[in-house]
Amino acid sequence: MSDIFQNYRREQKSINKTRIIFISIITILSCAAVILTALNIYKYSAVYRERLSESSVIFRPLPFELKDDELLITIIDVKQGDAILIETPNGKAILIDGGEGQSSEFDLSARIEAGKRYVYPHLLRRGIKKLDAVVATHPHSDHIGGLLWIFDNITVEKVFDSGYSYSSDVYKRFLNKIKEKQIKYIIPKSNDILDFGEDVFCQVLYSNQFPDKVNNASITLLLKYKNNTFILPADLEKNMEQEVAARYGKNLKADFLKVAHHGSNTSTDKIWLDVVQPKYSAISVGENNKFRHPSQEILQRLKDYNSEIYRTDLHGNIYVVSNGSAITIYTEKAPPKKSDEKE
Repeated sequence: MSDIFQNYRREQKSINKTRIIFISIITILSCAAVILTALNIYKYSAVYRERLSESSVIFRPLPFELKDDELLITIIDVKQGDAILIETPNGKAILIDGGEGQSSEFDLSARIEAGKRYVYPHLLRRGIKKLDAVVATHPHSDHIGGLLWIFDNITVEKVFDSGYSYSSDVYKRFLNKIKEKQIKYIIPKSNDILDFGEDVFCQVLYSNQFPDKVNNASITLLLKYKNNTFILPADLEKNMEQEVAARYGKNLKADFLKVAHHGSNTSTDKIWLDVVQPKYSAISVGENNKFRHPSQEILQRLKDYNSEIYRTDLHGNIYVVSNGSAITIYTEKAPPKKSDEKE
């Protein structure tokens, strides 16, 4: 009799063990299904939100009416990064940088794809289907990453690149994409003139393939429309600012300055501001960014030079409109500020 009970207990243990294993497998598979479902919901809801956001940008009117004889420079709000669109009175469109890029479609922790989310919708908003030129100031991903999407979705005639040899995956893909799309590739030199059309003069103040650091590979431009001057230095740092200031002196005096390196204290030296003396300054920067840009030191320095400061984290897109004698600045989130007419 005891043998029968022992056999029964063994059978029950075996059944229970099998049942536990079965339940465990079902539980694991159920958890995996829930996780995958959640990930898919997240992914596709994000896609839906992106499409809504893109549509809202495309069909949103500008906060002003652009006249035929006006130059428009837009500091596009790409969060922590740089992207500047220049539209000339004769219909040319030039994009300087494209913001951050996303490393992988399936990497949920990847950085925001600025080219897709911010730059491309704004180009559609402006009815731009072709870029006459793209200037990739230097190979940091927050400047060139978003250009990969742009190259795939907008016709680009030519690309100006610093030529700095950089080993990042983003820069390698950037160069490969230019070859794939058969876009004309140019490495400009200091003092070169970029032809942006009648009455629009664009000089390369600085370009260096072999700088001491990546930020100092930044192609720095002086854009002039009739009597108005704009300086766009990307992420140029103090030591090179000083070199450029020494080379050009008072010729650098400008109405408008795109503040270098997102307002970091590595740039915007006093010597630089002594010669530039910008009436207006714009900082391209992400809200609550981990770098704590812009620096309070730089903000105070700009105020000390009586420069009106605009920031993408506070104002959204910044629109700089010039008729050749006066500048008017509009923003998505603030009223316009108008300069006095120059004699």
